[in-house]
Amino acid sequence: MIFDKLFPKLSKEEHGTLIQMATRTRFTQATKNPAILQGHGFFYTINPYLQEIYKDQPDELQAAYERHNGFFNTSTVFVGMIAAITYSFEKEKGNGADIDPATIDNIKIAMMGPLAGIGDTFMQGVFKTICGSIAMGLAASGNILAPFVYIILNGLCVNVFLRYYFTFLGYTSGEKILENLGEGGLLESLTKASSVLGLMMIGALSAQLVKVSTSWVINISGTELIVQNTLDSILPGILPIALVFAVIALLKKKIAPVYIIFGMMILCVMLTFIGII
Repeated sequence: MIFDKLFPKLSKEEHGTLIQMATRTRFTQATKNPAILQGHGFFYTINPYLQEIYKDQPDELQAAYERHNGFFNTSTVFVGMIAAITYSFEKEKGNGADIDPATIDNIKIAMMGPLAGIGDTFMQGVFKTICGSIAMGLAASGNILAPFVYIILNGLCVNVFLRYYFTFLGYTSGEKILENLGEGGLLESLTKASSVLGLMMIGALSAQLVKVSTSWVINISGTELIVQNTLDSILPGILPIALVFAVIALLKKKIAPVYIIFGMMILCVMLTFIGII
């Protein structure tokens, strides 16, 4: 296989594991949901290998399950890369390495945003457009092979080769990261840096995905007061921020996400009915 030549230092067992892992990433979108987006798909990708690592450590396995069955969202072609890096860290931790679980989680979170930007911009916006242009050029000239060229270029190159290649690359990169972090206290620095970056990414995602505004207009002595404009003058985006923190508070009280989602749906209907939003 081509990956045996591209990554000759990996053992036959490691090759088999990474091939299986990359294959499992193809189901990432199958369980996508509003609560944690690709979270269940990522957990499905890495679950068998967590069981293998922590088969004699049930408490560690439970902790790993909690780490990797939460919010996750990135470009699908890079899911295997993040999963493989995560796997390499979990593998070393399972073998006794002194790795803070927060480091593993924070590095995973910190990679989601940048790789999503690269994947969505280049893979979807550039590469797919080039593939489509080539295929359309062939179709315009009456070439019957046009759709097959598109399937080969976009389907096989992106959804097959690159998906598997990035998985292998992530695993080997993860091992190098671990080797370099063992000296000079870099692990502690990386933990702090990845925590900050992870929080920044969550904040950016919240600002981008959470959209809340009010259409409430108050009439005071014949003068209309547009509440949304007043709120924006105090702090732009104050309603989305308030909603995010409200949801965080509910989650900390162990309220199930599905109840929160249905509660917000009911609240939105009621507020819309009375003209608040």
